[in-house]
Amino acid sequence: MKPLRTRLHLRFVQQGGDCIWCGGQMQFPHKPRKFKNRPPRNTATVEHIIPLALGGADNVDNLVAACRSCNTKRGTRADFYPDERVLALLKTKTKGVSLMAKTRKGDWMQTYTGRVFWPLDPAPQDVCIEDIAHALSMSCRYNGHTRRFYSVAEHSVLVSRHVPPEDALWGLLHDATEAYLPDVIRPIKPHLTGFKEIENRLMDVICQRFQLSQGMPQSVHHADSAILADEQKQVMGGQPRDWNLLYPGLDVQIKCKMPSDAEADFLSRFHELVMLRNEPSGEVS
Repeated sequence: MKPLRTRLHLRFVQQGGDCIWCGGQMQFPHKPRKFKNRPPRNTATVEHIIPLALGGADNVDNLVAACRSCNTKRGTRADFYPDERVLALLKTKTKGVSLMAKTRKGDWMQTYTGRVFWPLDPAPQDVCIEDIAHALSMSCRYNGHTRRFYSVAEHSVLVSRHVPPEDALWGLLHDATEAYLPDVIRPIKPHLTGFKEIENRLMDVICQRFQLSQGMPQSVHHADSAILADEQKQVMGGQPRDWNLLYPGLDVQIKCKMPSDAEADFLSRFHELVMLRNEPSGEVS
């Protein structure tokens, strides 16, 4: 029999990351952690359709994935069993995994949170801010040719702080495609046939997901180019040739944060901007 964690991941993927009971998006527990109190309420857990205490079998046919909150509420209550509608839904979702490869373009990748993502056929509902934050925090600028690790996540936060308030969220997410596609350096990207179209299609989907205007604002273009001067001075080695920079730097301080810190800062900035965007009188710095 497969380990319990493997069976949980199987059901998690088959269910599209949705809790079998409430339908909410779950977070897959990638590795055992020591939480100060309890794991997050949306953490994916194994749920036995017929509880073990009531004679249920401990096999994959009797297992589904449920969020910790629903699993805790259910317990072994006799009035909290899946009816035929729920079981049919599980069969539909299970079937959907095998059919996806035929109906969606290309192949899929597994994301940090355990989601299924199709880079060549992205959909807004597949985009997750936690996946973006984590991936960008683990990705180094300049293809790793820096004196110290300097993440795309830290770069994005800096850009978001040097554009007008209405463009700040765009600034934070301007490199979000790199969470799902390789970060191709500027000298090569124009020569990769079709890559720009794939990248643009993905960026359009990200814009839909986070309600951004289509097309990068000019202020973000400017900040993304201007910060090159700061990065050249602070994180790169000796300058073998002139970079031919278009703008002076933004006068930012690059701290080269650890991935975990850069990820936390990125998520904090995201939630700050989303909250302030929903408050017309809010001021973003």
